Amino acid sequence: MTTKEKIEMIETAELRDKLADAIAEDIFQANNLEEPFLKTWLADNIRKQTLADIILGEQKLYVIRLAKKIATDICFIERSGDSRYLFENAIANYGELGDFVRKVIAEYDLDLDEFADEAIEESKETDYADTIIVNDCAYVFDNDTEKKVCYKATIRTKHRTNYGLGFFRKRVENRMAYHWKNCKVKLIETFVENGRYTAEVTFLTTDGYDTTLSNLNYRFGATSGRPWKNSVVAHLTTINPLV
Repeated sequence: MTTKEKIEMIETAELRDKLADAIAEDIFQANNLEEPFLKTWLADNIRKQTLADIILGEQKLYVIRLAKKIATDICFIERSGDSRYLFENAIANYGELGDFVRKVIAEYDLDLDEFADEAIEESKETDYADTIIVNDCAYVFDNDTEKKVCYKATIRTKHRTNYGLGFFRKRVENRMAYHWKNCKVKLIETFVENGRYTAEVTFLTTDGYDTTLSNLNYRFGATSGRPWKNSVVAHLTTINPLV
C-alpha cells in the first residue's frame, strides 16, 4: 500500500479542514501577512484538495497560488493594462501585499513576464472570481443581470468541542443554501470571538431587508424552522460593494 493509499484510508472532512487552516496560518505567519479575508480564501482553496494531495504536495505551491490571487485582484481593480511596466506599478501601490508578490516571484525564480501576463489576462475574464480580496477588503462583484442587494450577516454560536471552525463554516454554508434560491453567498469568514464561534457571511439576494432577516432567523437559532441551539443572528447590515 502506497503512502497516498494509506492517507486515503483516513480521509475525513474534519482532518482536511484542520490541515488546511494550519497550512494557511503557517504561510501567513511566515510571510508576516495579516489580512483575514485572504487567509480564509487560502484555507478554502487548500481544503478543496484531497487530504493526500495536501499532505504530499509542496507547500510552496500554495504560496505561489496566493501570490497569483493577490496579483490578479490588484490587476482587476487597477485595470493595469497589458504591459509588465504597468503591472509592476500597480503591484507597487499595495504595500505589504505587493511586497509579498514580488518576494514570491524572486524567491521561487518565477518568470515575471509570464506571471504578469497570467494575472492580467485572468483579471480581464468576465467570470473572474466574484469576490476580489485586496488590502483587508472584500469587494463583491456580481455579473447577474438581476439587481441584487449585498448584505453582511453575523452568525454566532457557542463553542463546541466536537467540531472545529472548518465544520462550523460548512454548517453555515449549508444553512444559507437551504431552500433560498435567490441567495448567492460570496464570502464566509469564521473565527473565535469571546469564546464563541462567529461567522461573517457576505451574500447577495433580491430580497428586502425584513425578508432577508426573516430568512436568516429561519435558518439560524433555537426557535427556527430547523432549530440550531445556541445559535443566533447577531447582526445584518447592507453593504455597498465596489462594482
